[in-house]
Amino acid sequence: MRGMKEMVVQHAVRALWIFVFCVAGMSQASAEGTPFDAVGRLNLGGSEYCTATLIDEQFVVTAAHCVVSETGTPRALEGLSFQAGLSGKTARAVRKVRRVLMPRDFSGDMQELANLARDVALLVLDTPVSRQKIAPLRVAPSDGQIFGFASYSGQRSTRLTVTEGCETAQRSQGALLLSCEAERGASGAPVFDHDGAGQMRLVSLITAEARLGGMSVLIGSDLPAALADFLAELHGDRVESSEVAMVPGLVPDPVSRAH
Repeated sequence: MRGMKEMVVQHAVRALWIFVFCVAGMSQASAEGTPFDAVGRLNLGGSEYCTATLIDEQFVVTAAHCVVSETGTPRALEGLSFQAGLSGKTARAVRKVRRVLMPRDFSGDMQELANLARDVALLVLDTPVSRQKIAPLRVAPSDGQIFGFASYSGQRSTRLTVTEGCETAQRSQGALLLSCEAERGASGAPVFDHDGAGQMRLVSLITAEARLGGMSVLIGSDLPAALADFLAELHGDRVESSEVAMVPGLVPDPVSRAH
């Protein structure tokens, strides 16, 4: 089998705001209520949007390519808004974005698998979302059975859809490859697994899709690794929050890093 880097280049990985058809045999269902209230729609300005997830009272994660324009420049903050738990015309919480953090080595090159593993952005909201209102999702490295992913996509752009039945096809260069497909708007969608106690955890974000041995696969980022870097940067900026608790076992580097 060819190396995954070559496979991605040969088969033209595409950002998931490009429409692809859902694969037959996968289970899809509407999702409302906890823990899915933490999943929301990130509006990018105009009609463009991605899926994003609340992981702390003031922090949201999505795919980095969602917050970068087609010219490669960061999107204007005033055009970004997060609708947590959006269902139809109603959201559990709506917040503006006041800051965006991306990996310093993220190039936006959607042909490089290692770059797709870093396709993560951390958004700082203008005001916190109370934990009593919405419980943030717990982030952890995946060591269990992949449950599926949740997204605002396709013709259900205002109602969350949970897609089950994904399996881990392979891990390579930090990226998670899943044997399933998605639709337009699924970029940044949270990927879940179950821990030993059956609790659902956020382990990755959907970044792109590709072909592997004739099979369609979704590519997921290395979310815990990216968050460790973000936490180091936030720690250097002395942001007062409970962000250290987002990833159990990860300790931020005390050295301040410039974005």
